[in-house]
Amino acid sequence: LMRLASDTTYMALGRPRRCELDLSTLKSGHAVAGLQFVATDPRLYGATERTITVPLGSGVMGGADFDLAFDLAFGGVSGLGQAQNDGTAETWPLVTIAGIVTDPWLENVTTGEVLRLDVTMTAANDVLVIDMRRRSITLNGANMLGAISTAGGSRFWPLIPGANLLAFRATVDTTPAVAMFTYHDASL
Repeated sequence: LMRLASDTTYMALGRPRRCELDLSTLKSGHAVAGLQFVATDPRLYGATERTITVPLGSGVMGGADFDLAFDLAFGGVSGLGQAQNDGTAETWPLVTIAGIVTDPWLENVTTGEVLRLDVTMTAANDVLVIDMRRRSITLNGANMLGAISTAGGSRFWPLIPGANLLAFRATVDTTPAVAMFTYHDASL
């Protein structure tokens, strides 16, 4: 974490490059140190972690909606939620899905980007973790990267600056499955 002159606190992703400890200042177990980091990501992230919880079944998927355009989808269940990225750059969410669910998929409705998974979670305590930034997927700690569906241009996606309408969808759910989207605002 770092605080800028504007008194705003940000988080940066990086790794240490050098550490110099001034032992002449050692007093009561504390000393002055100079640290140098290399940024592995050019973004500055908000210090506050945000989480949006989207329960499966909190939205309607199926049938026809008549807005200004004709939208048609068949089968399954869905949930909708909104994430607000108050930064000026894209940010990549970490998504945790918990519960019994078949073939879940995550959509940023605002951008039209979708990540579909061919996986069945059979136990109420199953946990599927999707790290959009690192492009990793685990089910109960086991690598599930091979579960990405080949249908429909499935890919990892970011949250854009501003409001992002998010959908959590599945072909079948038998318990109240939820998707938790965790992220930080990002700016360049």
